[in-house]
Amino acid sequence: MTYFGDKWQTFQDIRQTTGLFSAITFFRRRIVQKIRGKISYQNWWKQQQLTPAEIEAAKRAIAAWQFRPTFSILLPVYNVKVQWLEAAIQSVQKQIYPDWQLCIADDNSTLPDIKNIIQQYQAKDQRIKSIFREQNGNISAASNSALTLATGDYIALLDHDDELAINALFEAAKLLQSYPETDFIYTDEDHININNKHSEPAFKPAWSPEYFQSQMYTCHLGIYRTDLVKKIGGFRSEYDGAQDYDLVLRLTEHTQNIRHIPKVLYHWRTIETSSAAGVQGKPWAFQVGQKALTAMLDRSDDSGTVTEHPKFPGVL
Repeated sequence: MTYFGDKWQTFQDIRQTTGLFSAITFFRRRIVQKIRGKISYQNWWKQQQLTPAEIEAAKRAIAAWQFRPTFSILLPVYNVKVQWLEAAIQSVQKQIYPDWQLCIADDNSTLPDIKNIIQQYQAKDQRIKSIFREQNGNISAASNSALTLATGDYIALLDHDDELAINALFEAAKLLQSYPETDFIYTDEDHININNKHSEPAFKPAWSPEYFQSQMYTCHLGIYRTDLVKKIGGFRSEYDGAQDYDLVLRLTEHTQNIRHIPKVLYHWRTIETSSAAGVQGKPWAFQVGQKALTAMLDRSDDSGTVTEHPKFPGVL
């Protein structure tokens, strides 16, 4: 059932139970609450932005660190609008923490401007590397191509139409000062629309294997130790659509050195074709996620079956 089909069915259920007026009142309140919630979050988000003094303090802290890990940001690209690609690249360049490399893999895009844009940014910043695939291989193949460029201690995953918060890598490096053994870091995130309005934050819990086996709740931003990602074979094309879920399921079979940063450090672009638009954006991705979890069960000593929750699409 579609999103609007679900809402219509809920409306009909309420109407039949308590009457038409109650059904209309219920949905009016829900709409008002959602609008108020968006406004409240936008105001809160603005208040969380770093001041110039805080940015300078962060830079002084970085200069004093003895351990300065390098982050390789994997950016697979395919036929994205240039404005979103540039926003993604610029969000990396704006990072407070300077020790990064941006590994861009274009998956044989057919849009003419993409290659030129990537080459222009690379020519101006030696931290940007690129590879142009001769054949389209989809998200896992492109991510693995980007991975071949990575020489940093950790990789971070960035979609071609999303953005990093300015302090994303700083917060990760700061955590690693205290917990250098960490193999996997994940952060909170929110959605950003085409007008750069922020909404729908995902404030996540600490690491929970049980919860993770019900859904890919760590999502963005995910930062992983490079050697470990390469050890487990990188991304697998048979899990395209849920390739990051499959990656983390396999990664957690090798480590429990996992840390959560409770800050919104990733902005997920809400456009029609993005999974940030909800279950309806890429419904097939959840089916692949179910396949990935089933494969994990097959590798383990546990027995069981994986089914989707009847009332909550995308929850296993």
